Amino acid sequence: MKRVAILPSTAGAAGDLSAGRDVLEPVLLQELSRMGRFELVPVTPDQLREWTGRGHWQTADQLPVEFFQKIREKTGCHAVFFSHLTYYHAYPPIAIGWRMALVDSDEPLIRWAVDELYDGGEEATAKAARLYFTKHLPSHPLADSSVVLASPRRFGQFVTGALVGTLPSR
Repeated sequence: MKRVAILPSTAGAAGDLSAGRDVLEPVLLQELSRMGRFELVPVTPDQLREWTGRGHWQTADQLPVEFFQKIREKTGCHAVFFSHLTYYHAYPPIAIGWRMALVDSDEPLIRWAVDELYDGGEEATAKAARLYFTKHLPSHPLADSSVVLASPRRFGQFVTGALVGTLPSR
């Protein structure tokens, strides 16, 4: 899989999930790009609506029969990436949950999937987040690694980095 269509992220109906999606979707795209495992082809809600009749889809939805064929024709992609924000708590302890899947558009077959909740209040998660911050995220000289546990965007970078880091190579 060299080219992957990145579908618009979805979120539950609760207002905090929609707000979380708005904050974290760009972070997800940034982390996917940083990994460099695939050529990314972001699909807008308008494009998806034109091609499939809806602007957002989840893997749990009953997809149209021609869904993957249409995405493949329009984007030239070999796979489709789905993401759904399942949990979002923006105040310490920050917690973020994602359900993601990479689906081969030729077969279609799920090649990779995760459904995880990261809770910054858990000691092991907090330690991993601080370690990620010191290794991967540029910081202000006066900032310390605890900032990752107070910033939804920074914690989101840790979470998405950890999750997409498990994606298979090309």
